[in-house]
Amino acid sequence: DSYQGKVFIFDPKGKLRDVIGRPEGIFKRPTGLAIDKAANRLYVVDTLRNEVVVMDLRGHTFFRFGKRGDADGQFNAPTQICVKSDKVYVTDTLNARIQVFDTKGNFISSSGRMGNGAGDLDKPKGVALDSEGHIYVVEGLHDVVQIFDADGKFLLAFGGTGSRMGEFYLPSAIHIDADDNIY
Repeated sequence: DSYQGKVFIFDPKGKLRDVIGRPEGIFKRPTGLAIDKAANRLYVVDTLRNEVVVMDLRGHTFFRFGKRGDADGQFNAPTQICVKSDKVYVTDTLNARIQVFDTKGNFISSSGRMGNGAGDLDKPKGVALDSEGHIYVVEGLHDVVQIFDADGKFLLAFGGTGSRMGEFYLPSAIHIDADDNIY
């Protein structure tokens, strides 16, 4: 809940089980989260603090990484996150890039550049990876999902602005399941 600065945990039947964000002030504006099942860690993007908070699944903070800026490892309004194959992918929205870190928050690489053409990023929102390591980025400018290879080379895009099947209007997140279904 970005407004309340909390993460709510529900069971499969919808019953509230716990709240992460107490005491107040742990998060300023949590916007994206990912779970590393192997390590039992929760990664929460805090957009207003320009950082990622790494916690256990009960909400105890291990560490934070990132700060405001445009250098490697810095963010300008990060929004979403994906953890896959011991790497953490973060949409660095206003820096128009995807940054990659190890699970300890150490910078590995970044890809993307500001622009409005195919393969360019203007307002990247969501990020996910498929089983082959392709990086899917929800792009806010043209309401599309762009697909890049593991090295950040543009492959193709799908979607577009609209309300018909396969079109989007203000998409903000993406998830790819174990069977490579895209949500």
